[in-house]
Amino acid sequence: MTLEAQAGPSAPDPRMLQSAWRGFQQLRSGSGLVLAANVIALLVLIAALASLASMVPRHGPAEPADLEDLINQVGGILVAVLAGLALAFIVMLAGFLRMLSAAGSFASLGSRFQRGATGSKLIIGGIGVDILGLLLLAGGAWAGSLGLAVAGAGLVLLGSLAVLVGWIMFSLFISSLSELSIGGFRAPDGFKTAGILLLIGIVLNMASAVSPTAGTLGVALDLVAFILIYVYSGQALEELRKAARGLPVPLDSWG
Repeated sequence: MTLEAQAGPSAPDPRMLQSAWRGFQQLRSGSGLVLAANVIALLVLIAALASLASMVPRHGPAEPADLEDLINQVGGILVAVLAGLALAFIVMLAGFLRMLSAAGSFASLGSRFQRGATGSKLIIGGIGVDILGLLLLAGGAWAGSLGLAVAGAGLVLLGSLAVLVGWIMFSLFISSLSELSIGGFRAPDGFKTAGILLLIGIVLNMASAVSPTAGTLGVALDLVAFILIYVYSGQALEELRKAARGLPVPLDSWG
């Protein structure tokens, strides 16, 4: 059943407040995980660069024994970097999944917010198709099967298109959250800015194939958008607490 969120002075529906509370909690925790993953990756790279810089010989060429030791140290650093980046990837994936699940919580609040759930399904499904396509592509290359490789490439293209469309829909959903109003509660207008930044980031990330600078700028805009989502989700939760005062609905049960 869909509950239409409307503005007005009337008492808010507790079920609508529950859905909004759950959705903003998921957005805040998900965006927080994405930001934490980026911090982890940055710290890992900084530590690796610092370690490599400290191993540069300062007094003439290295002796063979020193060179062997240097190679072993570099190998250890690379293993540590890969482990750190793998951890960052897992944390980021968990954050994205958490954010995508938030779309389902908001879907019951009206047709304006249902595109987020549709976009989330496209993203998750597209990633699954991409993985299958990559496996077929690798299998075709290993077995020397052109047909299998072409089929895999086609699935990768199809999955990537689904992810692109899904991410556009999810960005529009984030932007539309600025229109969410339940009784005396109104979501912060900053969500519109976050959604617009995500959309611009999509365009710039697509342009990274011809301009690395555009890709870097796109990633930067994405990070700013996640920061805004984290901040404004926190503000929305505080406003929801105020809107729920006097209602027979315990906030502790709104997980």
